[in-house]
Amino acid sequence: LPDSHRLPMTYDQLKGNCVSWSALKGLIYPYYKGEITWQITDRYSLDPEYMKYKTMFFRNYLYFGILPFLISLFSVMGILKNRLVNFLYVVIVFSFLCAANADFYSALRNVIPGFKLLQNSRFVELYSYCVPFLVGIGLMNLFGLFPKITSKQKIVFTTIIILITSIDLIHFSSFY
Repeated sequence: LPDSHRLPMTYDQLKGNCVSWSALKGLIYPYYKGEITWQITDRYSLDPEYMKYKTMFFRNYLYFGILPFLISLFSVMGILKNRLVNFLYVVIVFSFLCAANADFYSALRNVIPGFKLLQNSRFVELYSYCVPFLVGIGLMNLFGLFPKITSKQKIVFTTIIILITSIDLIHFSSFY
């Protein structure tokens, strides 16, 4: 199939498939401005560049929740002690470079076997795999700052975080 994730992509296709750096700001700040109009008549009556902008906006806009992002920042406290934290941050930087920089990715795909068959925009998934681990480590570091918190209070605090994050993600995804 054309543009299949199983076919090697040309450099121009890689460049067009890159996640824009502005789309990465959605990892921190969500798009809560409401739904962009998407009427069937828009597809035929509007400028093709505008249609490309609309489809690329939704395809490349990323958001995994502001609260998990903030809690994952507490994992930086263990960056000198915990090698797993270092590894996860290196994987995040690597995934952003592969997803957003066609030159970096095309250099890698010529060196590393198997990379020619991968789409560079899919490397953002590595971020989504790393964040839950960083949130867990950050949460443990946050609890370490308050040693007098009981286990029951930790459970309540964690439940509140999960509820807030769920509501946030449901509210964000309802615009799609």
